[in-house]
Amino acid sequence: RNFESAVDRTGSLPTADLLIPFSGSSTQPGVTVALIRADSLSRLGREEEAVQDLQNLAADLERMIGSEPASGDSSLGLTYAYLGRKEDAILDLRRQIERAGEETRSRPNHQHALALVYAKFGEAKEAVEILDQLLGIPYESSITVEAVRQDPRFDPIRDHPRFQALLEKYGSEAG
Repeated sequence: RNFESAVDRTGSLPTADLLIPFSGSSTQPGVTVALIRADSLSRLGREEEAVQDLQNLAADLERMIGSEPASGDSSLGLTYAYLGRKEDAILDLRRQIERAGEETRSRPNHQHALALVYAKFGEAKEAVEILDQLLGIPYESSITVEAVRQDPRFDPIRDHPRFQALLEKYGSEAG
């Protein structure tokens, strides 16, 4: 939650340096850095700078995805969410989940991204339903209740009774 440090550590990287060819992973590491930076800028009140970074990132991702539409990546949906484009974010991530089918490597990662989007927009019921599924199954790069508990991206729903009940449910199972 040290957002000033996050901005300092991520630097002012041009988005071209952050983008790598899609590899079927959930979110590219460089894009994750860009999203963390934008979120941190926004939390520091530097909204104009955050929006400019996100618009550049979205344009670059749209260009890349245009040539590879079935990329299997959650980056664009998450970028739309950070831009406040809720419907576009949900639609993109639902498409990714549908494309993944029952494939257990990327599907849970797309679902996690969708839970983040719902949380960002204060939709606790939807976010908690997804998190409850994910915390209840093993998969590659599984999330943990402790990671959910500490992740500032869940702050908009942190005090919601459903979210608190989810943390209690899985926190007591871990203990």
